[in-house]
Amino acid sequence: MPNIPVSIVGLKKNIDIVTPIFPVIAGAFAPFGITLTRVIGEELDSDPETTTGGWRDLIARLQEKSKAQSVVHLVLTDDCPDRIWTINGQLRDPDFRSIAAVYFGADLFWKDGDPLTNINLVTQVCIHEIGHLFNLIHDDATPLKYSSAMLQATHRNDEASTVAWHAAIAEAADNHEAPLIIPDPVTYYPFSSICRANLRSATTGSPWLPFQKNFRDMGDDTDEIGDEYVKVDVARRDRHSRIHIGGEIYFTLSITNRRETAIEIPYDIGPQYGSLRVCVKHSDGSQTYHRPADYCCSGARQILKPGESTFRSLALSGPLTGGLSPGSHTCVIKLVDPRAQGNAVLGRTVFNVIATADVSLAKKSDALRGLMAGKRKSASYSKDIRGIPKECPLAAHFALEHAIRLKSNRRRRTLLRDCQRPIVPRAIRHMAARHEYNLRMRDGENREEILREIRSRFRSKRDLELFDLIQRIDRPAREKNREQ
Repeated sequence: MPNIPVSIVGLKKNIDIVTPIFPVIAGAFAPFGITLTRVIGEELDSDPETTTGGWRDLIARLQEKSKAQSVVHLVLTDDCPDRIWTINGQLRDPDFRSIAAVYFGADLFWKDGDPLTNINLVTQVCIHEIGHLFNLIHDDATPLKYSSAMLQATHRNDEASTVAWHAAIAEAADNHEAPLIIPDPVTYYPFSSICRANLRSATTGSPWLPFQKNFRDMGDDTDEIGDEYVKVDVARRDRHSRIHIGGEIYFTLSITNRRETAIEIPYDIGPQYGSLRVCVKHSDGSQTYHRPADYCCSGARQILKPGESTFRSLALSGPLTGGLSPGSHTCVIKLVDPRAQGNAVLGRTVFNVIATADVSLAKKSDALRGLMAGKRKSASYSKDIRGIPKECPLAAHFALEHAIRLKSNRRRRTLLRDCQRPIVPRAIRHMAARHEYNLRMRDGENREEILREIRSRFRSKRDLELFDLIQRIDRPAREKNREQ
């Protein structure tokens, strides 16, 4: 029987909320032979999202502890990544599976009260995120016979947990599993049959345990289900068809409702949300699936009217591009609905990318990546960046990464402005504008003046996504509620 120490890390007020309910959280895993033992973790003085390099440094510290002590970490902070309040939690290190985060500032906890009054919801999200540490994924909640622990909270359609438990008990009996016992009181949802089988497998020391590089994310292809009622195109002027090996693939998706009635699709679109699958097919017949750097839990939805379009600008990097050989490759993009049976394909598109190899550029890129990872001094940035032409998207990519890590607000603002030039890929321009907005709001500047300046740089309908995200960042009513 595996005994997994769980370090509770975070802001003190959040630790105080979760500590009393930890036995309930651990109880969700106990029937499958998994013992979770709470250990005292690091109490944070500030939210890592509001500190330069906060998450990077915290993850590095926690992973060192995990490697030395075989402990997993449940991190309890307030601010969601990039202040996108629809993200409830996150597996912060899919390549090692030792750190799960829950964001108490997420809209989910504030729609009807606050985390203290929504303690059952806090319990459910903590169980869900710890489930990711044991290699459970959202797909394990399908087929949707009842609401289960690995189904995202906003996808449960208000089904009572008691109803879900009775359905799970009947299912277990039909499958000739060990009988399930309904917890008393019923404060969380049951695991689905697939999850139950996987958790039982963890008792044999299998790949289901944490601390392994085999996370079953959306790296594999998805089922070919769905009538593809969404038209997905890549905007021509926002497609950078030539990339440097190890760089990023930049493109803007146009997503249009083909139906004569309104449809509902995921709001947060990208591989990290499970709503976009990306595959690169090579000339030799092999293919590479994109594996995102993190795994976000967001069930936000949006409505598209008949004929209405929405745009999403994206940047994909990592092993997807690092493993490319020089030459032409085909990029296949599938928009999927994580809420639907078998992750139904809503629409797809295909475009070509040409990868080029430049030894000098590769050396400069490697040096800058070492700088961004904290392995080299920031003073070397100016020297290294000079080796990359300004028109090369890599220059803007590293400028943005460097700006985020700078402590000087004046220098940071200058770099963020440079990253919003029209020649820069739209995905980077949008990220830089959001960071500038957050920085200036924290400095107490007038919101309307900030927006007026940013709007002067972004006038295309493809930029509506940016201002929609900024509007989501601003939640004055929620902030007022939290202060009270």
